[in-house]
Amino acid sequence: MTFTVLQHLTDRVATLATAELRRLCAPSGHVLICEETDGTHWEGDIDDDHGICTIGRPVDRYAALLAPLRLVETAPRVI
Repeated sequence: MTFTVLQHLTDRVATLATAELRRLCAPSGHVLICEETDGTHWEGDIDDDHGICTIGRPVDRYAALLAPLRLVETAPRVI
């Protein structure tokens, strides 16, 4: 499970992190993520792997990062 973790990682680091999630997930397991999915929401230093940023990635981008895991459901996060 991640809760607003991946959205604070640069694309390069998010790719590495999701590869690790895929590696650790059992064949019948599940990955639950709660992340910013507004693709227009970008803040901070999005190119510095050690910087502070927020990167909104659309649901299809997260689905691609986590493939071949299958997207089961999406829902808006109500704050």
